[in-house]
Amino acid sequence: MQNSLKIKAIAEKYGQALYEMAAAEKKLAAVTLGVDALRAALEASPEFQRFIANKSLSNALKQQGVVAVLEAALGKKKPDALLLHFLGTLGDNNRLDVLLPITHVYDDLQLAADGVTKADVTSAATLSADQETTLSEALAGMLKTKILLTVHTNEDLLGGLKVRVGSRLYDSSLSTQLQRLRTHLLTQ
Repeated sequence: MQNSLKIKAIAEKYGQALYEMAAAEKKLAAVTLGVDALRAALEASPEFQRFIANKSLSNALKQQGVVAVLEAALGKKKPDALLLHFLGTLGDNNRLDVLLPITHVYDDLQLAADGVTKADVTSAATLSADQETTLSEALAGMLKTKILLTVHTNEDLLGGLKVRVGSRLYDSSLSTQLQRLRTHLLTQ
């Protein structure tokens, strides 16, 4: 738990620094393109994640590997110099293993700047496209912001939804309602 808090703190520091530098230099579009490419590559490849987390490899080798993956992901487009410098700094500071959480922090800052809020929804059954749209519109109306919905299915909920927006959790799942009833009955 403490290690994950440390990683989160490091990711927030570096992610915010990258976002602020990109904004200050008016390079948000180019840097965001590279960050998105790196995030996608990391999420698609557990091997890539293990490579940059491998303590027996030199930081220089890991940095070369990250840049090669970035260049391949961007195809004909060149990676932005600011992002390459940032990756060099991560390598020099032995922080490449925190690259994936850094990309998530960067994305959250970009979404916030665009006036978009993430909502993570877990439902007992798969939601239809219409249900997702209705839920997204309801959340947008309630929170007065645009919503980016991520939907998961967990049959253990038995019915209903759990919706996490930032640090808030809205839980209308049947399993939670049954647990509350059980607790209430046991305390009687």
